[in-house]
Amino acid sequence: MMDFYGVTKHISKLYSRLQDDLSRDVWENRVLFDIHPTADRLFHLIQSAGLLTPEEMAVQLRWRDGVAEILEQGGKLVLYGAGIRGGLIARCLLNEKVKIAGFCDRNYKEFTNGLLNLPVFSPDDLLARREEYYVIITSAAFRGEIVQFLRENNFPEDHILPYFSDYFAEHGRSAAEQYFEFPELFPKGTAFVDGGCFDGQDSSHFARWCGGEYTKIFAFEPDSVNFERCKENLAGLSNVEVIHAGLGERSTTETFLSYGQVHSRFASPKKESHIVDETLFGASAEEIQLVALDDLAEQEKIGFIKMDIEGAEWGALHGAEKTILRDKPLLAICVYHIPGDTLAIMDYLAELVPEYRFWLRHYGTLNSETVLYASVKENSI
Repeated sequence: MMDFYGVTKHISKLYSRLQDDLSRDVWENRVLFDIHPTADRLFHLIQSAGLLTPEEMAVQLRWRDGVAEILEQGGKLVLYGAGIRGGLIARCLLNEKVKIAGFCDRNYKEFTNGLLNLPVFSPDDLLARREEYYVIITSAAFRGEIVQFLRENNFPEDHILPYFSDYFAEHGRSAAEQYFEFPELFPKGTAFVDGGCFDGQDSSHFARWCGGEYTKIFAFEPDSVNFERCKENLAGLSNVEVIHAGLGERSTTETFLSYGQVHSRFASPKKESHIVDETLFGASAEEIQLVALDDLAEQEKIGFIKMDIEGAEWGALHGAEKTILRDKPLLAICVYHIPGDTLAIMDYLAELVPEYRFWLRHYGTLNSETVLYASVKENSI
């Protein structure tokens, strides 16, 4: 039998390393969501990001009464959009025992077996049953387009529900701060590691953020399409090396699903994710190079490591163990891809560098974009 008394004491010690009230708030919401993702826990996690006003949040938190009334009156709930957001929202609702009639998606033919044991049907099927169907639009990027389509086809206005995405696409004010929350914690005159550089924007932002006071940028990107985009976007930046590889525990090769966008990832994740795999179609599988940071950073003092690598953070941190022990850099590590990463990565780093203190921030409009910061320096704010 597991020693839950010992586990509780150990987690309490990790919790005590969090340096401010906001970090503790994000920690509680993140851990609870990882244990059992529900709609209410999702909204509280979003609230900790400060992305919605109190009035906007009040509208979102009325979802339960609104949906219950619709179902009691014989209406049926449909999620418009069977992508990653749709799958995540469906899981949250199903965990709260909400009955969902299915998904509507223009790519419905891609879901021959449905999604989460629910049917995926066409927009025409939705319109044919417009009097009984009520929709939650799960797509942030295409919400306006979907609303326009529904209105043009006389879908009842009061059947378009405001929950989950009414405001979210409009809020990105914290995105520019992501990974770069604490400039006073970066030891200027050292190197930056951009793990998962995507299009190079983070490396460019880092160079401005530190006033150009860095020695080198190591930008890692395994996706072939993204890698070419990074090289082009970072061509004018000084002392930057764009590396066509991913970060891992050791130098090896691994099958990678390339989407040419932010969701590129390993074909066989090591741990269960909140991502619904069936929603990710259209990828090309390729063999990519993984490298351990310890094998590349021997000649550079590393002052800052950022990792947003789709659930591979745990292994990549182990591959950077010698570097972290030697330089004790500022870290900005994403802990939202794999349930349990918040606790596991905090625990690993606390044992590796006992001087590390922790901060947590959430930047996303759903469960994504929770970042763990670690530093051996005091935060003056």
